[in-house]
Amino acid sequence: MPENQLIHPRERVEWERLEEELIAHGWQVTASQMWVVEARRGTEAEMSTGRTRQEAYDRVFELLRMSEAAHLP
Repeated sequence: MPENQLIHPRERVEWERLEEELIAHGWQVTASQMWVVEARRGTEAEMSTGRTRQEAYDRVFELLRMSEAAHLP
């Protein structure tokens, strides 16, 4: 998310909660806020298919890991 884009206070709380959950799962989110953006979008998309929040997190984290591995030299 561009730094100059304002975030609604309620949404900021949601982002902070998601960031805490990512950190709890071992992710280094401070290196790139794009991980937070992608995880949030992915989680919402996965939940829209009927998955529980935990199932959605598990799926998104696996996809992010695969994506990260694909970009390693």
